[in-house]
Order: sequence, then structure tokens, then C-alpha cells
Amino acid sequence: MLCQLCHVQEASVYLIESVENTRTTLQICESCAQKRHVGEVLNKSALVWQQLLDSFSAVDAGLDPLRSEHSCPYCGLTTTQFRQSGRLGCEQCYDIFRESLLPLVRQFHQADEHRGRSGPTPVETQVSLEIRELREKIQKAVSEEDYELAARLRDQLKRKPGKADT
Repeated sequence: MLCQLCHVQEASVYLIESVENTRTTLQICESCAQKRHVGEVLNKSALVWQQLLDSFSAVDAGLDPLRSEHSCPYCGLTTTQFRQSGRLGCEQCYDIFRESLLPLVRQFHQADEHRGRSGPTPVETQVSLEIRELREKIQKAVSEEDYELAARLRDQLKRKPGKADT
């Protein structure tokens, strides 16, 4: 599949953003991902997960609720598998392993609950990226005195959903 932003190179980076009950998928090439600093966000995310996994070994053995072995009846994930991968198997795992996760969440976030947020450089939605690219093309066309192209691009911009005033 071609990159959803440049429509030239093959997509090799797949971004999924979940906000409340809405899930947005963006498939982009490495070049577009670098321009939008996606790698920096992913590296920070990996560091956070590594710190979380490291915190498992920092908790005293007698107080660590993850020491008792149990498994999710829905997907079969065991406590040991969770400790090794750092990933839960299904959405029910959050309830099944709740007592095990709460101390980790408290330690990591200094709160009882994690309320997610976008990373330091949130990935823009495809529509907002297209709007920005159209505006840049309009500016370039006007600076090159290609007013017919600028007018066509302006008309395309007007048809975009969710656009700001032009």
C-alpha cells in the first residue's frame, strides 16, 4: 500500500491512535514518519515500557502481587507471560490483573489511574495533514504566479471536511 500522505512511497509505518471509542489508522512511509518525528515518540514510548518492566524487579518480593501466578480466563495470558512481554492479552486482562496492575500504575504515574494523552508530538490526522499540504501548495502556486493552479487548490481546500477558515 502507498503512503497515505505522500502517495509515492510504500507504507512501512502503521500508526493507530485510539481516542475514547474512535480508532484512526494511518499508514505512512519512513520518510513521512521522520518528517513528523514519529520515531522520537515511539522511542519514548519504548523507554516508558522498559521503565515499567524494570519496576517489576524493584518491588519487594513479599509485596509484589505479580508473584502469585494466575491467568486470564478469556485469552489464557498468565502472570509470567505478562511479566515477560509487558503486554496484556485482551481487554478483559485489565480487570483480571487489576490488583496486580494498580501498584504499578500508582508507582509509575503517582496516581491511581492512568488517563492517557497524546505524545509530545501528536500525530496529526490525515485530513489535517492534507489541509496543511494544500495550503502550502497554494502559497507556492501564488508565489510562482500560477493563479489557475492556486484557484483549483483553493477549491479543493474548500471541499475538505473539518477545514479552518482559508
